[in-house]
Amino acid sequence: MCRRALQETLNYSLTIAETALGVPDAILFTLSAPGGAVLFSATVSVVPNEQLLAEDCLRISDIAVTPF
Repeated sequence: MCRRALQETLNYSLTIAETALGVPDAILFTLSAPGGAVLFSATVSVVPNEQLLAEDCLRISDIAVTPF
């Protein structure tokens, strides 16, 4: 059986969470449709606290976007 591949634009979110001392840190990746429906989500929540350090992070709103 042969299926035609479709291309579509999806939204994504990557969250790297530095949690309280002694609590494992977490990484969350989500793909969603333009309407907001979550299509895929993956969570890694057993990252030992000393192996992930998130600091001085930029937000998308902090980055100057220039048109192509």
